[in-house]
Amino acid sequence: MTYTLHMNNAPGIIRDADRANIPADTGNRDWVAYQAWLAAGGVPNPAPPPPPPRVPQSVMMWQLQVVLAQEGLATKVHAAVTAAAANNPMIEGIWQSLALPIRRSSPTLASLATASGITAAQLDSLYAAAAAVQL
Repeated sequence: MTYTLHMNNAPGIIRDADRANIPADTGNRDWVAYQAWLAAGGVPNPAPPPPPPRVPQSVMMWQLQVVLAQEGLATKVHAAVTAAAANNPMIEGIWQSLALPIRRSSPTLASLATASGITAAQLDSLYAAAAAVQL
């Protein structure tokens, strides 16, 4: 018999054989059996890692700019925006439109990220963080 810890160290244990959730209750025979297993030298499997954060499809420009500032990337991205605006003046206006939703799938966003040295994985993390920013 083997057991696995709950994510976030929640009380109780998961019995691996049937994925049963066993509460930390001394009146529960399965919990008593688990305690005996521990006493005999059993070591539970570590808790599974949390699922990766869901990447939002879009965030508001102001949310993205807040996170870029928090991460120390605002100056670098603004420089990329200024450079890109030489070829497409609308880009500067988009950057300044704080109430505009910015789609994660935007090719313009992808090119600005690349020009700023931001990878796709980093951009996903920035978007997840931006979605959490509230007024």
